[in-house]
Amino acid sequence: MLLDFSIGMNLGTLDVALPALLHTRGAAPAGSGLLIAALSLSSAATVLLLTVPTAERFLDKGSDARRSVVCHAMYGLVFLALLPLPPFAAVLALVLLAGCFLGPAVSFTFALVPQRVSPDRHSEAFALFMSVNAVGTALGTLTAGMLTEHVSVSAALVPAAIPLLAAAVVAATTRWAR
Repeated sequence: MLLDFSIGMNLGTLDVALPALLHTRGAAPAGSGLLIAALSLSSAATVLLLTVPTAERFLDKGSDARRSVVCHAMYGLVFLALLPLPPFAAVLALVLLAGCFLGPAVSFTFALVPQRVSPDRHSEAFALFMSVNAVGTALGTLTAGMLTEHVSVSAALVPAAIPLLAAAVVAATTRWAR
């Protein structure tokens, strides 16, 4: 749930902080729509081209959370490069790269549900997944808005890297099979 919450928080942060970043660079804040679209498209393309073809092998081997944790960590790590407020082209490249980790992170997390939840409770598990994500999005939006208003745009972008912290916590507290 922590990984899922962190993705929601990240997306809520981006909804507020990307327009503010563009505004500080003299660009139209509406350009953040292109950035979010680029994140979504690279995420979807990565899932379709890489994750889906390997999903069967992944599930056959008996999946654990490692792949999800690594993808969440890499996704959060990419957003640290936004803190110095780079120009639009660099931001676009970074969100395209981040999307390459976002889709697999979510897909690998979803793949764990059938192994950890009985079949008669799958719909509840996915509903909880979506609810936790929505709460994270709301908190990310609120946090980024407050930080943008009262601190700085760079500070508002810090929560976008929260998947990295969440992955570190999960990695440190999970007992991995040998």
